[in-house]
Amino acid sequence: MHTDIGRKQKERERRLVRRLVDGLAGWLTFRQAGGARTLYSEYSLYPPIYEIATGRAWPVLAQEPIMNSTRGDGAPSTIDFVFYEKPRGGSQASRGLVMMELKYLRGENTTNELEGLHDDFTKLRMVSPNTLRNATSFLACGAPGK
Repeated sequence: MHTDIGRKQKERERRLVRRLVDGLAGWLTFRQAGGARTLYSEYSLYPPIYEIATGRAWPVLAQEPIMNSTRGDGAPSTIDFVFYEKPRGGSQASRGLVMMELKYLRGENTTNELEGLHDDFTKLRMVSPNTLRNATSFLACGAPGK
């Protein structure tokens, strides 16, 4: 029974990620068709990500601080997005938790972009729900998909 619950949680998480990927591909195609070439950046993708997630009933937090972790400039290290679903209707079953880093690759400096990707992968491997500022919100969500 427990593995069935875990399988359903992973399937919900995969569906969310698939919708995000498909939605962003469509949104970027739309922007390109309109001639928007200079507006692309990681942060320009935040509004469609938020709309897709909340439209699919996934609460989302952007730039979620990681406790006891700082960047080189002294600011707290963050996870770009945390999507979560809490158990419903008194159920004890985990619903879902996805942590996501977003990287907009321009292809201008491949070495720097690859280093940034490596840093993001390392961050995702190291972080856990209880190391985030809103840890109590994630306790009932299950193990995160990353």
